Parts: sequence; structure tokens; C-alpha cells
Amino acid sequence: MLIVTTNPRFGLLSFPDKEFTRDFAHAMQDAADNVKISRRGNADNKFMLEILCGDEETLNQFHQTFYKATDVGDNRVKDATDATKDFIDDLGHRALGKPGHDGIVFEVNEILKTQFAVVGNVVFEFMMETPGLQTEIHQTRRIREKVVCDRFRDLFDLLKQLSEHNHRAVPPEPEPPVQQNQSAEILASQTEH
Repeated sequence: MLIVTTNPRFGLLSFPDKEFTRDFAHAMQDAADNVKISRRGNADNKFMLEILCGDEETLNQFHQTFYKATDVGDNRVKDATDATKDFIDDLGHRALGKPGHDGIVFEVNEILKTQFAVVGNVVFEFMMETPGLQTEIHQTRRIREKVVCDRFRDLFDLLKQLSEHNHRAVPPEPEPPVQQNQSAEILASQTEH
């Protein structure tokens, strides 16, 4: 199972007290448990769960947009981000049998507008928006075709590699700002040649 979404704790914001929100969380926990169970058995038949989701800052922005919060310290934003981080950590702990979520959850600073999940040979594709106090899922598609699933798996792997590369990359040092008189000197030296 592969999932690309900003917040993998579906329903946390719009439907926190609904049974289907709890059911989804339990299904994700069961999936994480299955990863751990499958690691004990046949090496050729492993259950896989990987999630590419927003990092803490991306989650904060997502929750801030949802709540239309103008204050960065809004408790609703903090509580939603903390609940999501706890959920992610729990999935990692269940899947790996130890604290942490490396190899299960990959946190990135930007998620595509079109998000998706690959479960077996089925792709679920959707666009998620937070217009305020409600999350909306648009343009949902379910595709049952192995070739398409394989391409989405390849896309997931590429996004994961790019995110890992970006986390390792050291940002370049910013160039000092050019002052007004320096700009004139540079322009004059370029026109002389």
C-alpha cells in the first residue's frame, strides 16, 4: 500500500468524531501491523506500507488553512499537527516494532495537488483542498489496471527519491544583496566590453 497525501490521518479535521474516521485509522493501524507480521514470514511475500506526507511545517500550514487561523500559535492547529504526528509515529512503531518511522513514512515539505493511494492493483486518485473548516476531495478516480498501478508505483518511488535527495542537499549560501552604486558599476563595466 502506497499513499501520497498531505495529512494521512483522514477525517481528523472535518469528521473527528465519526465512526468512519476511526475505522480508517484502525485500517491504517492494521496495515502497519501487517507489515510487522509479514517481516517474520516468507521473504518473497511482504506486506508493504509506505506513506509520503507533509512534514511538520507543511502539516501546520494545511491545518492553519483549514481552521482559517491567523495566529500561528492557534491551539487547534497545534493539536491537529500533534495528533497527526502521533498517528504517524504510531504507524511506524507498529510496522517496525520500535520507535521511529524511517522506511515507512517519508515527510516532505510539499505535496502534489493530485494525491493518490495504490492498494494492490487499484489506484485511488484525488485532489484535496481545505477551503476552511472542511476538507474537500475533488476529482476522485479509481483505476483497476496493473499497468497504471505500476506507473503510480514508479511515480511514488520517484517522489520518494526526490524528497530524500532534497533533505540531504545543503541549500546554497545566499549572495549578498547588490547595493545601488554597485549595480551602476556592474552595468557600466558590462557595457564597456
